[in-house]
Amino acid sequence: MKDAVGVLPAGITGHLVFRCYSCYRYVRTAMGKVHRAHYQNRGPPVFDVNSKLATAIHHSGIGPTQANNFLTTLNLPFVSSFLFQKRSQEVSDTFQKVAQSSIDMALQKEVEMTIYGDTAGHVGLGCKTDTPQLAATESADHCQEGPLMGDTAGHVGQGYCNSVASAPDIHIPGIVASADGAYQKRGSGKCHNSLSGTATLIGKNTGKVVAATSRSKRCRICSVAKKRRVTPRKHKCVRNWTGSAKSMEADMVVDMLKTVKEKDATVVTLIGDDDTTGFQRAREEVFKEMEKVSDSNHVKKNISNQLFKLKEKYKEMSVKIINALIKSFGYMLAQSKGSVDLIQDNVESVVHHQFGVHDKCGAWCRMKTDGSRKHKNLPWGADLKNEHLKEDILKIFKKLDVQKLSKLDSTNPNESFNNILRSKAPKDKHYSESVSLQNRLAAAINEDLRLSPGNATTMCARLRDKDVARKRDVCKTKKFKLRRLQLKSDRGLETRSAEVREGDTYSSDIMDGTKELDTRRIPEIGTEPKFVYFDVETTGLARTSSITQISAVCGEVVFNEFATPKEPVSDEAEAVTGISFDFHSNQMTQHGVEKEHKHTMNTRKHVLILNTVSAAD
Repeated sequence: MKDAVGVLPAGITGHLVFRCYSCYRYVRTAMGKVHRAHYQNRGPPVFDVNSKLATAIHHSGIGPTQANNFLTTLNLPFVSSFLFQKRSQEVSDTFQKVAQSSIDMALQKEVEMTIYGDTAGHVGLGCKTDTPQLAATESADHCQEGPLMGDTAGHVGQGYCNSVASAPDIHIPGIVASADGAYQKRGSGKCHNSLSGTATLIGKNTGKVVAATSRSKRCRICSVAKKRRVTPRKHKCVRNWTGSAKSMEADMVVDMLKTVKEKDATVVTLIGDDDTTGFQRAREEVFKEMEKVSDSNHVKKNISNQLFKLKEKYKEMSVKIINALIKSFGYMLAQSKGSVDLIQDNVESVVHHQFGVHDKCGAWCRMKTDGSRKHKNLPWGADLKNEHLKEDILKIFKKLDVQKLSKLDSTNPNESFNNILRSKAPKDKHYSESVSLQNRLAAAINEDLRLSPGNATTMCARLRDKDVARKRDVCKTKKFKLRRLQLKSDRGLETRSAEVREGDTYSSDIMDGTKELDTRRIPEIGTEPKFVYFDVETTGLARTSSITQISAVCGEVVFNEFATPKEPVSDEAEAVTGISFDFHSNQMTQHGVEKEHKHTMNTRKHVLILNTVSAAD
């Protein structure tokens, strides 16, 4: 090494340069493994680690800028954008082929499980090996070249078609799958102007992606050429959509169903939300007898949105009441699943249950048999009383299609996949004008990156698989689910308590001057025990009486405040307290002396005001 004169960088590695003192020539030696790219006929070979770097940025969800920030922070060489582009071009075809291989194997497994049930793995549909996963591994072993697969990688993805073609005549029934799309742009759901989108079709039995596609309205190379008024150079154009963003999902769903049908695996039952016309188009263009099953989460969400609109009309319609209605609705669906008659009889009982009428409640209602029970999800555990509110809620539930409710399913696998894709293609980054989005979609699908794994890679994968399996088992336990609900309840209680103590701090146009703001913050309860003596005066002795005065004493600290009543002060109360209130002039007096008063606050905040006394010193 004493003869080394320097390093010629090449990405995150390079060549070590030596000088021969006999002939005075310079010789360079590669500092890592090298290979030839599949499109490369001449020129220097490519370092394996640079190809792995291009694979890593797609798999980890970062771009060249973030990668260079990470490398330079560790004082490692800066990687040029040109090298990132060339290495991404190298791994792009491999990403797509391996993803297609994973999709084909998943579709084969889905068909097998539809025909043979759980024993499908031992049938193989003509495969020479016991399981399709092993068949894929054997095929990959023959086509792997260098750190990534070369041109022969495309032969891996043909296992499904060849297997079905060579199998005996077997009637392949239609499969059940769920479909969902995602825009590659963050939004509130009201502005549909994304430049790209993705969609997946996931088998019901396997829970794996059996088809996937993407749409993009821009191509960076074409856009630059158009701006310069020149002919675009030869490239792989990613622009495959010219319509609006709203129509992307419908087109992608139909495209995936057609692709699956071409492989002799028609989807006969499609699970999805009701936000797109893709199902209607699928019936017209793919399979006329296709059955549509709605997503239960989207049905609940639509009901919840309608209930939230009632908040503008009824002040008592709180978020807690809406959550109670949705929870009871979920219980009713779970115990009436598959029965149109049961849902027809019980759907209105969800509303009546909240108002104390339990005659038609199903087995999910314990108050039907035990009248001493209180509501766990309603405010103070009390029945609702407003009959007008009851009528408006019933109108929402009466409009529901019981036929659709009897066969609801879930698109949770698709939503879970969309979360994985979002980690690899963050929505705040723009990857859709190049092949990068398709590579990241492929990286989310791939079960095998086709890398030559080192010890660190293998160990990390093993630990993560073990951790995922452990979390999956824990999440299914009753103890975990109860703990999760308890933590959610505690967080909600903590938030509501803090908001009451803080008062109004954040809302739309809070500083417009139309509302009197109280910036005082009620302190939290101290840890040391203190005795607080308090008393309240009211407008009378009825349950509906309003508070007119609240006072408290803690040591030398005295608290006294008058509140604007909602009810007239009775003669008996005025004789005892000396407090009177004139609603016409909004004037309060005590023994003839005018008193300053504030608008009535809710009972919880009146109680919390006492903490000011105990914490004042």
